[in-house]
This record gives sequence, structure tokens and C-alpha cells, in this order.
Amino acid sequence: MHSQKIHHLDEFIDLLTDEHKQIFQFLKNLIETNLPQIEERISYNVPFYFRHKRICYIWPSSIPWGGVKTGVALGICAGIYLSNEQDLMTFEKRKEMGKVIFQSLEEVQEKQASIIELLKEAYYWDELQHNLK
Repeated sequence: MHSQKIHHLDEFIDLLTDEHKQIFQFLKNLIETNLPQIEERISYNVPFYFRHKRICYIWPSSIPWGGVKTGVALGICAGIYLSNEQDLMTFEKRKEMGKVIFQSLEEVQEKQASIIELLKEAYYWDELQHNLK
């Protein structure tokens, strides 16, 4: 377990490699551009994105205490409930959270349309669950 507590996004970004910064900024932009009324909060020392509940997170492997071994993970908090028609998510030993690991900015750019579909589906799931209450 890492003892450093990150409070602000700038502290998080300072810990990233140049390549991970590029991937992070691209994914962050996709999230903020395509998901209305989204809120970014540091949780578990990485940025999570909320509407009513946690929708997704970005966890680069340059943040060593997260268990991401290589690349940058885009985690989908309720991934198990989504269609995964894009065939992007893996679940490993997680019950609900799916994640997509990107090794390069080019890979993210190539899969941009599928990533946006996945993010919108996760956002819709969050809205649906909130409205059912």
C-alpha cells in the first residue's frame, strides 16, 4: 500500500510518465466531452468520474499502488451490467468493475468510437439506476 495521499489532480498528473499523461488527457477529454454533468473527484488517489454514483476511473500503471501493471486503465465501475458489445472490457477477478487497458495514445485514438459507446452506456446505466430509486 502506498502512503502518499493525492488531494488534487495536479499532484496526480505530476506522477505520470509523459506517455501516460497524453493517454490520461485524451481519455479525460472523451469523458468530459461525452458525459454531461460529470464530476471528477480524486478517490483511491486517482480520478473517478461521477454522475449519481461512480461511473468510471482512469488508473495509469505509473501510479504504482493500483495493480495496473502496464499502460493506462479505463475502469468502468458497473461494467458487469453493460453489454460490452465493443468487446473492450476485461474483468479479471472483479465482480462488477470492468477495465480496458491502453498501451499507447494511438490505441486509444483507434478505439475512440468504441470507448465513447462504452462510456455512454455506463452513463445511461447510472441514470437508469438513479431513476429507479
